[in-house]
Amino acid sequence: MKKTDCVEALYENLLLQKKSIEDGDTNELIELLKNSKALVDEIKKMDISCDESIKSRIKDIHKIYDENYRKSKSLQEKIGYSIRKINLGKKAIFNGYLKRQEQSHGYFVDKRVGKGYRY
Repeated sequence: MKKTDCVEALYENLLLQKKSIEDGDTNELIELLKNSKALVDEIKKMDISCDESIKSRIKDIHKIYDENYRKSKSLQEKIGYSIRKINLGKKAIFNGYLKRQEQSHGYFVDKRVGKGYRY
């Protein structure tokens, strides 16, 4: 693969990542991130010299990457908030409804009964 092809493939991959972040599809995002890493590794192995079209495409890639990073952080915070809510709900259920309580009632025998005391 030529360097221009790899850069274009990386650009297309980042656009797909952007769409999956907006849709909240984490499974697809994980696969796209793996592909992106492989493309970056392949680009690193190639010759460093670039022409202007590759440089401009790399600038576009950086812009999209930064935008995806911000959006993915927001998605991560939303997922974390949802997990905290679920855990709080589970804790409330187990502590409220399913908690085993020690038996707090029993019988009390008053020794005074039968000695002339009335109540």
